[in-house]
Amino acid sequence: MPDEMSKEAVAYRLSLIRRALNFETQSDFATRLGVSLTRYNNWEGGVIRLPLDFAIKIQEMSGFDANYIFRGDKSNLPMRLVTLLADVEGAASRARAARSG
Repeated sequence: MPDEMSKEAVAYRLSLIRRALNFETQSDFATRLGVSLTRYNNWEGGVIRLPLDFAIKIQEMSGFDANYIFRGDKSNLPMRLVTLLADVEGAASRARAARSG
């Protein structure tokens, strides 16, 4: 796993958040955030770091705080969000395992 504060780690958590919030596509989440798909794709792809103002927007709409988004710190997240993240991470692990074997 890359450094918890790297663009790649932030991008991974952004992907988890999107899926935990039941946004199937990047396009749907980009629309909800009011940004272009290209811009959002650059954030979730780890090309550029998510700007703080959009992290705040995500926090306001979902409860996923900036400490989680930028540092991976789940300690201030409500239990329902921790549970959602665990479900999404588990589904991703199962999908990877199915593809590899």
